[in-house]
Amino acid sequence: MASQSSKKSSSGASSPRKKPASGKKNAPRKQPVISRPFWAALCLFLAFVAFLSFFRVNGFFIDWYLWLVGSLVGFGFYLTPFTFAAAGALLFIKKDGKARLRCACILLLPMLLGAVRHLLTASPDAALRFSALGAMAADGRALQGGGLVSGTLALLLRDALSTIGALIFLVVLLAAALLIACNTTPLSVLRRLRPLPEPQGDEAPPVQRSAAAQPPARRKGGRRLVDIPLDDPDRAAKGRRMPQPEPAAEPQPEPAAEPEPQAGEPAAETPPWQAPEAFDITPAVFDLPAAEPKTDAAPASQPGAAEPAAEPAAAPSHEVPPGSYLYPPISLLQEPHSQSADHSAEIRRCADRLTDTLRSFGVETSIVGVTRGPTVTRYELQPQRGVKFSRIAGLSDDIALALGAASVRISTIPDKLAVGIEVPNETQQMITLREILDSPEFKASKSRLSFAVGRDIEGRCIVGDIAKMPHMLIAGTTGSGKSVCINSLLISLIYKSSPEEVRLIMVDPKMI
Repeated sequence: MASQSSKKSSSGASSPRKKPASGKKNAPRKQPVISRPFWAALCLFLAFVAFLSFFRVNGFFIDWYLWLVGSLVGFGFYLTPFTFAAAGALLFIKKDGKARLRCACILLLPMLLGAVRHLLTASPDAALRFSALGAMAADGRALQGGGLVSGTLALLLRDALSTIGALIFLVVLLAAALLIACNTTPLSVLRRLRPLPEPQGDEAPPVQRSAAAQPPARRKGGRRLVDIPLDDPDRAAKGRRMPQPEPAAEPQPEPAAEPEPQAGEPAAETPPWQAPEAFDITPAVFDLPAAEPKTDAAPASQPGAAEPAAEPAAAPSHEVPPGSYLYPPISLLQEPHSQSADHSAEIRRCADRLTDTLRSFGVETSIVGVTRGPTVTRYELQPQRGVKFSRIAGLSDDIALALGAASVRISTIPDKLAVGIEVPNETQQMITLREILDSPEFKASKSRLSFAVGRDIEGRCIVGDIAKMPHMLIAGTTGSGKSVCINSLLISLIYKSSPEEVRLIMVDPKMI
């Protein structure tokens, strides 16, 4: 028995074996037998040889290249230097990623061009026979036909689709291969070929141009600013203070009426319109319509007309100067419900079950305090001398079963010689956002990025600061309150800061 127990203990103490990694993600990526730079160098070498063949340079390798490629693609030989050079450059530049399809389309262009030439030059009586292959290869070496490959493809398509149909099909294939090789689409090509719209309104005076036509501001790096330029740069320094309404401007004196021309006199020409000296065309952001002072002035043509009032009526106290941000009132949010139910019976019942459950497992404790929170109640237990905390923590599942709860949390209480057991309440209290935003903790927070979190188990309001947590993860099961947390964060920013102080970009990619 002793030997068996020693074997078990030694086997249990040994480290577990690591399972071999399985799945496609963990499998090592297969390396190609021949690297991509080798194929790139080979394509560039063949492009160099093809360029030399254009100048009728003697050399056995050049002659062999001309004989082989001419016999296969015929007239498409003239395109091979450019296709090999493009394929080699693509393989050198694109070191990672997929490039096989683009390279294949690039190298198919000479064959398709040779097939088009063979359709245009072949006689209508020419048929695809075994005895005609030699003549097709000879015409290809002379760069007059399509060669063996391109000629065979042209004749097969002519027999299947007629000459016109085969020609259209080959032209479409040639265009598709060219688009795939250039990694573009027909729509993008059409957009690039579309002419640019001509600028309008150049003859108009610069004063009459709208503010939207002005070029957006740029930063030092040349990047465009996302937000709209502000018309009042000093507005951000004002903070939450609501500026006092400015006194109404004095009315300008009315210009003297011009005398009407007498009968028989020529009417004076109307001078062209001139822009005033001070004409503000800067767009205003978050401007509120300001009420203009109204002056009751009688027409000057009527006898006994009263002159305009010297001072207009004072502006109402509720008006705010243009450009000021109005913080939303707290009355827009839902008021907290008054919950004054008596939970003493529930607390007493849970406390008795808790002490009885621990006593049944041989742990003698006494309850020294109870703190009821919005969702959980913390029972403060003081164990007898010599009882370890790990012994109480190991009974969490048995305590939850005895209390009829889904789970309980057991932890030590700071600054107290007691163990806290948090049990979910039978009836949970709803915490509204209004009571957090209207609390002294939220109003006293100096950060413009403060947001309401909730209440702790002792009922104190918890206010967070985004500046102290630049990386935050909101996770949980369905119905646990993730969306409510995000909504409370956004509404807290609206109540705490102005649009000049905070810019928010919210991205919802809907990726699972």
